[in-house]
Amino acid sequence: MLEKMKDAEKLNKPNALYEDMMQRFKVSSIEQPARRQVDRVIRRSEVGYVEFGESTVPSVCKHTIHAHDGGCGSILFENNSDRLIGGGQDRIVKIWDTKTGNPSSTLHGCLGSVLDLAITHDNRSVIAAGCSNNMYVWDVSSGRTCHTLTGHIDKVRTVDASKASNHNVVSAAYDHTIKIWDLQNGYCINTIISMSNCNALSYNMDGLTICSGHVDGNLRL
Repeated sequence: MLEKMKDAEKLNKPNALYEDMMQRFKVSSIEQPARRQVDRVIRRSEVGYVEFGESTVPSVCKHTIHAHDGGCGSILFENNSDRLIGGGQDRIVKIWDTKTGNPSSTLHGCLGSVLDLAITHDNRSVIAAGCSNNMYVWDVSSGRTCHTLTGHIDKVRTVDASKASNHNVVSAAYDHTIKIWDLQNGYCINTIISMSNCNALSYNMDGLTICSGHVDGNLRL
């Protein structure tokens, strides 16, 4: 009996090591998929890792442009161009040459912070929506203010220009309205009442369909 007890004691240590190893394996098998689910990264030590070549995405910033005082509200590129347009809390809209990082023109006239920007299909007119409940339209070549579009009774949150026409623009404000404008004459041609305030707008390529994204989580066409 004494010999059997000694043999059993000798087996206890390997059994404990085996149980510990199995427990670690179970934890690892649960932990790895959970980690991949959280951060979408497969590490070298994990099953499914494949060696890829180095990323071709640049890691060095080409230009740092100090554009606005108090924060940038909206940016967009001109159509088929390297020129960048930005508007900010300093009530100024600037156009930049991204190859050099230098400003090419500055557009003045906004009475409130710029919240969104749009440009017509022919790159001739820039439209800024802002906190002053109005929109401002500039002629890009001269920097002259063409129109101040009034009609919203709360801040204009978003604006977009038609891709099919150089004269139509759509805007939405926190007054539950979406308005379509004729830039040639500078007046509103249609008003759509919405149940929920609109945060984003997009014109379809056909120039006939508008999609609006709302605070209530819905998209409306």
